[in-house]
Amino acid sequence: METGIEAQPVFAIVAGLWAATNVVFVASQALNERRDTVLSGYNKDRQLSIKHRRLIMMNDWLPMTVATGIACVIFCGLLLASPTIFGLRLGKAVICYALSSIPIIGAASLLYGALHEYRLMNEVLAAEESKSDELL
Repeated sequence: METGIEAQPVFAIVAGLWAATNVVFVASQALNERRDTVLSGYNKDRQLSIKHRRLIMMNDWLPMTVATGIACVIFCGLLLASPTIFGLRLGKAVICYALSSIPIIGAASLLYGALHEYRLMNEVLAAEESKSDELL
């Protein structure tokens, strides 16, 4: 009698999908906080310089966004490989293939939204830089 993960592969797959989804939600919250910091110019009650905001955008927000998108793609690949790894029959394999659409849709929407956010952050920072240049 099997007692390991092989005995309940669908449970393991669903648990993995839940964990992956949770990671994306937590990462999205952190990404949104950094985006808002860049756009507003404030971290809590402290005003940030334009250089500091650009550093947050390029060294925090951008790598976290790309890493979250890559994590989604990896989870999709794991779901696609699960039927082979666990030797699942067609019915359960179809479930895995259907579930694999969730992280790939997440990656596509995250990265599509990130393109617009990146452009917006650049526009806001460029406008504020040009304003500060005019004042000098």
